Amino acid sequence: MNKKLTFSLLVFIIFYSSFGKNNCQNLVHKYNSEKSDTTKIRLALEIGNCYYQISEPDSAKKYYNITLYYINETKSKYKNKNSFLLEYESNTYKKIGDLDYDIGLFDEALIFYRKALNIAESNKILKEQSACYNNIAIVFHKKGMLDSAVVYYFNALKIDEKIKDEKSIAMRYNNLGNVYFAQKSYDKSLEYYQKSLKIKEKLKDTSGISFSYLNIGAIFYSQKKYNEALDYFNKSLELKKILKDYNGIILLYNNIGLIYRKQDKFNEAFHYYNLSLQLSKELNDKYKMAMIYENIAAMNYYYALKLENKQKANYLKKAIENSENSLKLSKELNSIEFINSSASTLFHAYFALGNFNKGLEYLKLYESTNDSLFNKTKAKAIAEAEKKFESEKKQLLIDNLTKERELQNLELKRQKTIIWSIVIGLIMAVIFAILMVHRFHITRKQKRIIEKQKSIVDEKNMLLNKQNEEIKAQHEIVVKQKEHIEEINKKITDSINYAKRIQDAVLPDKDTLNIHLEEHFIIYFPKDIVSGDFYWTIKINDYLIIVVADCTGHGVPGAFMSMLGISFLNEIVRKKEITKASQVLDELRKEIILALQQHCIQAEQKDGMDISFFVINTKTYECQWAGANNSLIILKNTNSGEKPWEIVEIKPDKMPIAIYPVMKTFTNHEFKLNKGDRIYLFSDGFYDQFGYENGKKLLYKRFKEIILQTANVQIKEQKKLLIDIFEKWKGLSEQTDDVIVLGVQV
Repeated sequence: MNKKLTFSLLVFIIFYSSFGKNNCQNLVHKYNSEKSDTTKIRLALEIGNCYYQISEPDSAKKYYNITLYYINETKSKYKNKNSFLLEYESNTYKKIGDLDYDIGLFDEALIFYRKALNIAESNKILKEQSACYNNIAIVFHKKGMLDSAVVYYFNALKIDEKIKDEKSIAMRYNNLGNVYFAQKSYDKSLEYYQKSLKIKEKLKDTSGISFSYLNIGAIFYSQKKYNEALDYFNKSLELKKILKDYNGIILLYNNIGLIYRKQDKFNEAFHYYNLSLQLSKELNDKYKMAMIYENIAAMNYYYALKLENKQKANYLKKAIENSENSLKLSKELNSIEFINSSASTLFHAYFALGNFNKGLEYLKLYESTNDSLFNKTKAKAIAEAEKKFESEKKQLLIDNLTKERELQNLELKRQKTIIWSIVIGLIMAVIFAILMVHRFHITRKQKRIIEKQKSIVDEKNMLLNKQNEEIKAQHEIVVKQKEHIEEINKKITDSINYAKRIQDAVLPDKDTLNIHLEEHFIIYFPKDIVSGDFYWTIKINDYLIIVVADCTGHGVPGAFMSMLGISFLNEIVRKKEITKASQVLDELRKEIILALQQHCIQAEQKDGMDISFFVINTKTYECQWAGANNSLIILKNTNSGEKPWEIVEIKPDKMPIAIYPVMKTFTNHEFKLNKGDRIYLFSDGFYDQFGYENGKKLLYKRFKEIILQTANVQIKEQKKLLIDIFEKWKGLSEQTDDVIVLGVQV
């Protein structure tokens, strides 16, 4: 595609926009000169559709509301409920729903789609019913309510099959495929995509076939069947070229490049990324250019990490060059998201080259755009709220006009009702007078009876008053006791909060952790104010020691045990300089037994702690580990594209740091780590958490799977993912135990 063609496309777009507006204005002139209500209804709807097509939603909504006004006028004036009016009314509500959907007002869109559906269902307008079911399903899909979306898609499909509308059937199959794709039910999704493709092939719908190929390719890509995905993307690409769908061609070039990247075929990936970039340049689509420049930059950076020396530097420079191109375009577009991703690549690339000053410059840009993205999200939420308010205000105005017309029609009925009410009222008054005379005689008899009963009641009231005074006195005592209990509770809470400050003070501070551990994270959630879990680290000569322990109980008793554990570790490791993992646990067990004066009584066996004790020589990466009831998880970096991480678990000795019926020397596990490997020390609090929805524990097996599944991000990002998973699992249920997870990257 050359410059001449690009210019022709631009002229066509301007011409089409101008032509579309002139067409709308011509329809408005016809509408203004028309006197027939039915013709006005048809023209008002047509004008609304015209403005909708040229993206002028306010004008479109105005004429849709005028359509509804004249429909209601005609129905009330002539008591007319013919199929013409009903079909137009249903279609108009559906169009207003489309407008709300386009600006993200999904709940408002549902209201109008349901109004349209009620009319279509009541009057058996099958084509409109199907369209309404489909639109409601799309909203549910967008809101993430996938089960509801499936139900409405099937409702639409049943009608389409009944009226034998093959084009709509193909569309419903495709939409069902999209829902199952979102649920990661890939086999089911593939089944519906293929059904849709079969009908499109029968109808010779080239555009639809190309989209089906693209969808099927996406399924295979998600299943990591890259060769099959590549085959379908190439099929879609050939059709897009025939259709001259240049935006689709750019997308497919980009997708094919992504597959080659996943297969570590870097030359092929660069080739397709460059094709995508070249076409974006010819279309002068700065948004896509910025996206593809950043894809190429990320590709160069990823490739550079696999190389060394001069080659590595060359690819890092290419990553910087492409990312700077992306950043320049992103600033022109004022795209905070792209600026943020470009800044991220640039600061990582400059850091990898050793140019820390330049890297810090882009790190600041990355952090500032992170804040801007957050503010942009808030602004968007406010804007959506304002749009919703305006929409509700306009709808209220329409409802008021409708009610005013209804009131006028009801006024005559009301006047007739008043006349009849007066006549009936006079008759009722005469009857009432007769009844009152009769009632007067009865009342005189009842008064004598009541006076006798009153004297009895007065006596009972005196007794009740005495009882009330006694209850009041008791209430005052209870109130005083409550206030006393609240005062005691406040003192206890204040004491526990002070204990928390003491406990926090003995734990390693952030600076110490950053110096000793560098790339790490700590998830530390006490169940109560203070915790029975603790973490501890120290460096003795070349040995870095990392400890995570879970003491018996939680809250105040657990906190006492944790303080005792930290104190003994300082004595054993810091003062005695014992660095052999198993020997430290043996010594710690002796100290705990002596401190708690345990004598192998059954109840005493519950007091103690579980612990994971890790030691690494920071020069040789030779490691030791010993564990009491708590395991160690190691993620080995395989540097493989298909399976970059391998999980290794070292199991502990099944005995606590406390008195125990059978006490053996703790096992000292020795092994060696490589750069990039990760270790995880933890208590049982994370995977013993009960889920709010199913009432079941998360379990250790699922915890290991989560560690492996979230390993592909940086270790600090992994912390956020783990916290999100824990919070979603816990939901509204109470936290089961103290939680601690400590991850370190070598």
